[in-house]
Amino acid sequence: MNSYNLFRTPGAHPLVCAVPEECAVPGFLSSPGWEFGGRVEPESVALVGFDSQAAAIGVHLNGFYLFADFSKTMRSEQGFSAGR
Repeated sequence: MNSYNLFRTPGAHPLVCAVPEECAVPGFLSSPGWEFGGRVEPESVALVGFDSQAAAIGVHLNGFYLFADFSKTMRSEQGFSAGR
């Protein structure tokens, strides 16, 4: 599987849109409220809420995968730094 480009909304519980590098970026991601969040390899995705099987299905059907990133919440609840 190829790498994903991540786009996210701001806030404590961002909505994340993962788009495979080889796919076109959906038009809604150019609207205000979405920002580029980096590039990740599928096997290194450590975002709480990311499901690689759901991602494969979402990409097959829509060309992208939407999920909620709870990583910051989980780290702060466990006493880890919430900075990212």
